[in-house]
Amino acid sequence: MAILAITKQFGSGGGEIGSSVANLLGYEYIPLSRIFEEAAKAGTEMQRLVEKFDSHVPGLWEQIDWSFLVFAAFCERVVLDYALRNDTVVMTRGGNILLKDIPHALRVFMTAPFEARVQRIMKKEEVGEDIAALMAKKADREMAVTIQQIYGANWKDPTEYDRVIDTTSRDWEEIACSLRDGLLEKQRDFEEEAWRMLSMRALATRVKARIMTSPGCVVPTLEIDVKDDFLVIRGVVRNLEQHKRIEEEVRKMTGDVVVEFRLSYRGSWPFRGI
Repeated sequence: MAILAITKQFGSGGGEIGSSVANLLGYEYIPLSRIFEEAAKAGTEMQRLVEKFDSHVPGLWEQIDWSFLVFAAFCERVVLDYALRNDTVVMTRGGNILLKDIPHALRVFMTAPFEARVQRIMKKEEVGEDIAALMAKKADREMAVTIQQIYGANWKDPTEYDRVIDTTSRDWEEIACSLRDGLLEKQRDFEEEAWRMLSMRALATRVKARIMTSPGCVVPTLEIDVKDDFLVIRGVVRNLEQHKRIEEEVRKMTGDVVVEFRLSYRGSWPFRGI
């Protein structure tokens, strides 16, 4: 019962290594494309967002674009729902942050020198060196922007991972076997308490995605935090009617879970309720 979350530089071979690890252990392999496919199944509006953001990451002008935040929230929900299955290899943006402090999760960053990545992209994509270099730079920039926008973090920060692996330092099969052994160790770290924590995080992302995609529930600066065994929902609402609508939506999803609402009205002190 373990999870491998891989963040990779484009052209590093992280996807191939992750797939090999899944085959070695019989784990389910979840590429980024699967996460986008799941989002596209959620309805016409989400499918439109997938088509919009699958091909590029928002630039500076789009950083506060509401649709991008909705898309990101839904992808987080999908990632954590897969993680709850355990025995999975998840290739995703920000999985290392979503699974932080989960003892049975192994969070890995796959990197390689720029020149090595360019050579690999040339071979795999059948393009010239200039185009391959542009593709690598674009992918790096988009990943950096995405992680900064969503989590306010540096995606290359080694302290955010359990392992940082240069895929040119060893044979890929050797790397895959090393990760397999690491996951077998992680399986022994599985605890019901950690699974419960992960379940609460998954619930928080489901609630966030529901609020952000529900008509009339657009809440600027929406944040949902997990505090032990309850959820804290923060945001700015327009009026009491919107507050009630959000509370109703949340109650439908959370059941007996305690929820603390810290929703502020514009121009007033926060209204708190449980």
